[in-house]
Amino acid sequence: MLGIMALACLGLSSPGVWAIPGELRQGNYPILLVLLFWVVGLGLAWGAWRRARQYWRHGVLEFRPEPLPGSLGGYVGGVITIPRGLRLGGDVVLRLRNVNARTTGSGKKRSTSERVLWETEMELAQAALRGGLVRDLPVLFHVPRGPARPADDRNRDNRLLWRLQVEAPLADGKSAVSTSFEVPVFDVGDHVSAPAPGETLLSVQRERPIRHHLAEAGVTETSEADARVWRFKARDLGSAVAFLAVFLLATGGIAWFVPAWPIKLGFGFFFVLLLALLPGVIWRDSELRLTAREIEVRRSSWRGWKRQVLRREEVGDLTLETSMTSGDRPYLRLKLVGLPGVDPAQPHPAEHFKARKARYRWRQQPDDPERQRVLRETPRFEVVAAGYLQGQKSAERVRDHLLAAITSSD
Repeated sequence: MLGIMALACLGLSSPGVWAIPGELRQGNYPILLVLLFWVVGLGLAWGAWRRARQYWRHGVLEFRPEPLPGSLGGYVGGVITIPRGLRLGGDVVLRLRNVNARTTGSGKKRSTSERVLWETEMELAQAALRGGLVRDLPVLFHVPRGPARPADDRNRDNRLLWRLQVEAPLADGKSAVSTSFEVPVFDVGDHVSAPAPGETLLSVQRERPIRHHLAEAGVTETSEADARVWRFKARDLGSAVAFLAVFLLATGGIAWFVPAWPIKLGFGFFFVLLLALLPGVIWRDSELRLTAREIEVRRSSWRGWKRQVLRREEVGDLTLETSMTSGDRPYLRLKLVGLPGVDPAQPHPAEHFKARKARYRWRQQPDDPERQRVLRETPRFEVVAAGYLQGQKSAERVRDHLLAAITSSD
């Protein structure tokens, strides 16, 4: 299907691409928009080539669940079969995600967005798997009750699904097998006892150490004479930057060259929106420096590095929120959240909008019990430490690791 879509995009846009030089000489600059279809076609062709190459080398990977189906409070397990086998070049990473897929709009404006409700992951140690061609990958996850929800596709516009993803590096060191499966996970009730995991599965799977989660999220940790330093560098965002840049040029070109004012205003709005988003994706590096008394946060921008200093005892929590999603890969924003209780007289140097709003509303009616409660419960500040931590599970492990370091007495 990717190949057919690629041929359609390239075939339909090729006549326009060949005509670009002549049209430009005649002043027809909107013809440049046809390059968008050419770029999309090339991207689809690349995806089709990767899928086809994986099929030729390894066959169609299948997941055979056991027990069938998986259950909340129990296990999701089974075997991933590789018909033609593969030669591993490292440990295999397995991820299990509970996803809420919501579809909005209709017709050409119909779009689907996904939100990860719960995620876990583990490794299959290469040394524990049999050498030579590996044809079977065992899978076993315990799924606790809590934030995860059972699969439900009765409403096609608001689906709950479970996705198993496998990433297996190959011995050539240049490529990896990556694919995903939609698996059935239901809530069969408390009376059903979870099956005990088999010894074979336990002998090859393990929790990933923190260093792997740091690397996955794009974080490096170092120690200096008087500080511990974490540097955050978002990975694999080149395609997002290219996507935003292409559509920035396209919307700007339409807004500039098309004479109709409604079109100018509509595409001009999207141009300004993309222009506001692009710097945050380009200048995305940041750093957190932890000393005995202070936390220094530095974030890059087009004007240089911005610096904020906080006292360690002021930080009450570290939180995560989704900053963007690329395919099925979530990126999360890490925030340092201050202790609750906004000072009604003295603003904090790193104060955020919610704190200012709580103080303003309290000053309007200082005797209102509800506004007093909001003032007491609102955090004093929120400071973004990292904008794009990759992977839900890795971001959570990085957050817990940093929180333990900040709250420790060392």
